[in-house]
Amino acid sequence: MKAVTRTICFGVGLMAFATPASADQAKCESDARAAMTEVFHPVAMRQNVQMVMGNNTTRNTVISTPDKRGLTMNEQGVPVSLFNDGKFYTTSDGGKNWKLMSESTPEQQRAYLDGLAKQALEATNIECAYGVDLDGKTVDRFSMDYALYPSGMKMKGTYWRDAQNGFPWRIETVSPHNTIIQDNEPAPNAVVEVPD
Repeated sequence: MKAVTRTICFGVGLMAFATPASADQAKCESDARAAMTEVFHPVAMRQNVQMVMGNNTTRNTVISTPDKRGLTMNEQGVPVSLFNDGKFYTTSDGGKNWKLMSESTPEQQRAYLDGLAKQALEATNIECAYGVDLDGKTVDRFSMDYALYPSGMKMKGTYWRDAQNGFPWRIETVSPHNTIIQDNEPAPNAVVEVPD
């Protein structure tokens, strides 16, 4: 009987040590997957984007707003493309005239979001670091490996989110072809005008 008692106590002891670590990892994975899928943010933002391919680096800026609008400008600040809730436009004259290039249906937009959710759910090698420094800001950092929807390309993603409000200060994605670094900043007064 004593042997049985010791075995039970030993098992309970193992559970006591294992549970906090398991809970921490579960929280880490949940937070990281949330970072991957939060594509619509409650504040307008300015996204400064660098794409590095070998020895070449290109830069552009995107202004995105909570009403699903976005304006992309080249390195000189000249508008080149615009999206508005599923409609994608381009311009060849700096934004004086816009041409509608494509339009996605509500069903296609939902399918895309479902694909992002699947991409996040199947992410692996998730790592988290809470309360770390990023240029003087306290952030939570999440990194993971995943297959890009819908191509299946293998990717490495890292997200730096504000520890208090979740704002995505930086996002870095690495693929076999390039590295994209997106540094974001709130732009509360930003407005994106859409074509008539």
